[in-house]
Amino acid sequence: MASLPLELLLLVISSTADKRDYKSLRNLSLACSAFRQPSQSLLLSHIQVAITHSRHPGSTAPPGERLLELLSSTSRIVSYVKFITMFDPEPRWAGWVANDRKLARALDQLDLTKIEGLALICSDHGTYGLLDECLRATIVRICESPSLLIFSLSGAPLRLIWACGPSLKHFRVGNSFLGGQGIEADIPSFRESQVVSLDSLQFDRHFFPVSALQFILRHPPAIRVDQLRTLHLIMTTGHEDEDIWMGSLVKKCQNSLISLKLVPHVYSFSRGESAFRRFPDCPNLTTLEIEVNMTDLASDCLQGTVSFLERLSPSNAIQALRLGLDLSLHTWRSITRVWGGIWSAELRRIGNCVTLGFPHLRTVAVEIHTLDPDDLQAIRIWVVEALAIPPETGLLDVA
Repeated sequence: MASLPLELLLLVISSTADKRDYKSLRNLSLACSAFRQPSQSLLLSHIQVAITHSRHPGSTAPPGERLLELLSSTSRIVSYVKFITMFDPEPRWAGWVANDRKLARALDQLDLTKIEGLALICSDHGTYGLLDECLRATIVRICESPSLLIFSLSGAPLRLIWACGPSLKHFRVGNSFLGGQGIEADIPSFRESQVVSLDSLQFDRHFFPVSALQFILRHPPAIRVDQLRTLHLIMTTGHEDEDIWMGSLVKKCQNSLISLKLVPHVYSFSRGESAFRRFPDCPNLTTLEIEVNMTDLASDCLQGTVSFLERLSPSNAIQALRLGLDLSLHTWRSITRVWGGIWSAELRRIGNCVTLGFPHLRTVAVEIHTLDPDDLQAIRIWVVEALAIPPETGLLDVA
């Protein structure tokens, strides 16, 4: 095995890693010495650690204590770690506390300047302020890593992005907050040398989406979004001000944007026309993905999706359109009744729109998500018939 060319060995390992087949990757690390180091470097590149722990009697040792023991037992692991996920397994009211004082010591065993990815996920806004002061300082130091490329943030202060440097290119923000709770002193102020110019931004569900959007757009010296190539937006409230600020965000990057994923709010039927109404034309956009929620008969974002597609410029550059249809357990029964006719008409509008108004389109991929697999084939047939995209175009792919 060791006589095989190094390139071939690495190809086997990378192929296994791409499939996220960690069991096979572990087996490869034990197969021979040639596989050991590259396999372990992938297996141990990402650590996930809880930032809170149970205070109930009989619980296991705090995560920080266990991680510190592991990292102290071998120096090899330390050199492999490139990605860190810190998460809150339960909200505070479930009997968890956030005073794991050894977690900061454990993380300090790592070379924080080599960390390429950080995910900080708190269950609620109160958790971060209760973390040990040393742990909060360590989190800031990870953000300051000159190698940090990916940052995912939820339930934590949005101002942490100010600690990041020019290496940061991919940012995912969830239910974050701006500050308060006496934690502002932990986070450094913006420095001109630390300008972040993002390549991709994912904006997840948020309790206060407008304030988060305003923070991003009102700090252009610190956070630049004018070069975004990939944007993922989930509309949380469906309110007009959220639509306005999302439109402003798209306008900032309209000339650089290549890939856009949208998850509309589940609009009431009468408000369907307002879905992403203020989005400007993006002349270089080639991939558009929309998740359509059809689980609630009392509301409908399919109509809003149709209106959005029909408003796109007829000279758009979109080559790939992907539609995700989220259906409920009883969707097939609804389709065979009055709602089937309404939804079918909307899908027909989509079919007409993309066939006639998307001059560069190469594929329309429709992915159906349903809780009842027995109805899946019947729903597929119904979707194909409703869209009525001519088979000879070769555009449609329904999964």
